[in-house]
Order: sequence, then structure tokens, then C-alpha cells
Amino acid sequence: MSFHRMGSLLGAYSLVGLGLTSTIFLSQRYLPYPPEAVSSPTVQVTPPIVETPTPKEPTDPLENVDVVLDLLHQEYLSPINDRALFASSFRLLREFLKSQKMDVKDFPELPPKIDDRAQLTQAWKAMIVKMEPKVAPKFDHQKLVYLALKGMLGALKDPYCSVLEPREFRVFEEHMTGGNFSGIGVMIELDRDHKNRVTVSMPIDGGPASKAGIQAGDVLSKIDGQATEGWDIEKAANKIRGPQGTMVALSILRPKEKRQLELSVKRDMIHVRSCQSKMVKPKVGYLNVQVFAEETGKEFEEEVAKLKEKGAESLVIDLRNNGGGYINAALEICSHFVPRGQRVVSVVNKRLNQSSNHDSLGSAMIDWPCVVLVNRFSASASEITAGCMQDHKRAKLIGETTFGKASVQQLERLTDGGAFKYTVAHYLTPSGKDIHLKGIKVDVPVKVSEKDKEDVVLQRGVKMLQEQLSI
Repeated sequence: MSFHRMGSLLGAYSLVGLGLTSTIFLSQRYLPYPPEAVSSPTVQVTPPIVETPTPKEPTDPLENVDVVLDLLHQEYLSPINDRALFASSFRLLREFLKSQKMDVKDFPELPPKIDDRAQLTQAWKAMIVKMEPKVAPKFDHQKLVYLALKGMLGALKDPYCSVLEPREFRVFEEHMTGGNFSGIGVMIELDRDHKNRVTVSMPIDGGPASKAGIQAGDVLSKIDGQATEGWDIEKAANKIRGPQGTMVALSILRPKEKRQLELSVKRDMIHVRSCQSKMVKPKVGYLNVQVFAEETGKEFEEEVAKLKEKGAESLVIDLRNNGGGYINAALEICSHFVPRGQRVVSVVNKRLNQSSNHDSLGSAMIDWPCVVLVNRFSASASEITAGCMQDHKRAKLIGETTFGKASVQQLERLTDGGAFKYTVAHYLTPSGKDIHLKGIKVDVPVKVSEKDKEDVVLQRGVKMLQEQLSI
């Protein structure tokens, strides 16, 4: 069985209506390293990509269980217990179906004292077959299998490990290639400070959500009347997106104001460049990187050129509310500030005793004074960039401690059209720091208040650059 290795994911955010589902993605098509460089001990020439042939008849999703188990045993960050995985699938699927008012009184039990993978798999498939007529027509065969697979992954207690149904994966691929999408224009995340509730990390400027008054930090407690508690990013994204001109009803909890809002937002076509720039003061350019997308490296260079034409001699790079994107985009940006051959990021898998280092490509150097703005929603590729700039003393970080997402996920395309995303490593900053669940501490902390009428973080960065330019 042949599978197309898509590359590595790092991250935890979703762009609704324009962006990332399941977050940071690295495609071998764009990275100047081998296709598995993030988990491979050596660097070599990238081989040609062989696309997976599309089968004439869709593959039964039941066969995905063997692929999932094989990959977990071969590449997952931690050791795998087959029985624990199957037990989780039985238990969580039963609980979910029961919550959906399905008949589970005859739900099969996982046979006791069986640890053999083949026997466990046989029992699991038999469970699916038995439950299928009981849950129809609400859940078809494919949906039921994917629910069981998602339940299986619950044993890992890894929020970044998931299976994507074919429909979800099509949306994912669409988002990752950029372009125009019909949505409301927000970035969302599962905020651990609010019980992993679906939370807005950033409304896109000029988008329907921004015009409706939706703010970063707003908890989407209901979408079209459905409570979002327990939802994952993919489900929330799919519920928010929809045809242009249609409405989506949102119940919003604004924690800082301790109030509930009811909004109805009209979906529209969203198109956003990943980089936007402007002059904020004479000689001080500002460049906001909203997501590390497919064209970010190119767009970054274009925006820097615009700023140079306007007289910029220093640069504010704003990574606030940036939940990640393509890792090679972070590499491309860092390569303008760090000399060729110097470390940008390292990736390690201690279980498999694997590690790899990724160094600057030595692109046209930007020698301007520079500061980087970050906050608690800056994650993954943003943290790779910020960590690199800080460790090499190329820029001061201003704002607040970042999110702390340093696990690396691999994405495997499945032959039925779905995909499997699983953790294969942790990344380290150039100095060897593991920032997972800790984040990166800034050089210049700045407290932000809802009462602030001005962008105090940006003001602090501009002031620092002006002081450097006057020296």
C-alpha cells in the first residue's frame, strides 16, 4: 500500500474561512530538505514526489486502523500500547453514541485478556459492523469508522494527534494552499485557559467577524445554536464556514467583560495576504505576519521591499495572534536575519534517538534594527521564528510569553481520502531550549489592558527602534 507523505505539522490553530485546520504544515514540495527531514537524522537531496494513485473504488476506511497503528509504532513520540488504544476506542465511541441518543444497550465489549493486535483489530471491526445498523442513518459507515478511530487516539492524551475524514482533509488542503474562501474571517483555537473552549485568537481585519465586533479572546460558546463544549478545531471550523451570503449565529462569551453576546454574521469571500506592511514612523517599518502560509516567504520579501522604498531603516515584525503555518516559511523569514549555516531550529525524537538540525539558507540579509512582537496566541512557526531571532540576539521580543507549542506532527494521506496526523518529535530553539507548554519569555514584557486606547506593545517596539536609530 502506497501513501503520499505530506510532510510535518506543528501547531494548534485553525483559520476559519481562509486558513489552517489543525495548524502548522510543512510540505516537502517547498522545503529544501528531504521529505522527512524533521524526523530524519541526516540531510540529503529531496527525491521526486510520487503521488498516491487514486483508487477506482474508495478504500474501506476500516483498513485505516492498520495504517494508524503501524505509524504510531514506527514513528510516534512515545511508546504505544495496542490494548489501551482499542479500549479507548470502544469506551469513547460508546459514550459518544450514547450522548447522541443512539441505542448502545448491546454495545460490544472488548474481549478481556487479549493483547494480540490482530485479535484486537478483528474485535474492533466486528464492533463497527454490529453498531452500523443501530446508528444509521445518522452516521454512515465512513463516519462511524472515523469516530471509532478518533476515540482510539483518545488514549494518547495528545490534542495534536487526530484523524481527518476525507471531507475534513479536503478543507485542510484547500486552506493550506491559500486563495479565496467563504467564511467569517477569524482564527480560532482551543484555549487551555478556558477549558479548551473554541476561542477566537484573531479576527481578520476587514472581515465579517471584525466588522461585527468579534474580538480576540472571545469564546464561541454556541454556533448556530449548538454548544461547542468538547468540540475540536475541525468541527468548529466546518460549522462556521459556509456558502457566501449565508448567516451563522454565534453565542459569544467575552471573559474579560463577563458578558454574553448574540451575533448573526453573514459569510463572505475572504482573501488575506499572509503579510501586510506599513510605515508607523519615519524610518520605522511595520510588517504583520498573520500566518506562515505557502507564499509567506515571497510576500515577506515583497513587503520589505515596499518598506525600503518608503524609507524604512528598521523593522517591527508582528507575530501576535499568529498560530503558525508552514515551517519552511519560518525558515525563509529567519534566513534573512541569520547568516547561512547558523541554526534556525532543531527537531528531536528521544524514543527513536533521532534528531535533525535546520540551518539558515543565507538569503539576502536584512541588517536593519528589528523587534518582534508576540503574545500568548503566538505559536509553533511563530515561536520558531521568535526563538531563532531571540537566541541569535537578532531582535528583542516584546509583549508576553508565547503559547508553548513545540511538538511536531506528521501528516499521512490515507487511501480513502482522509489523513492521519500524529506527533513525531519536539523542536528546540537554536540554543537548545524546549519551550513546549512553557512558551518563550519575552525580553521586554508589556502588560495589555482592555482599557488601552493605543497599541502599547507596538508603541514600545517603535520607541526601542527609534532609540537604536538615533545612536
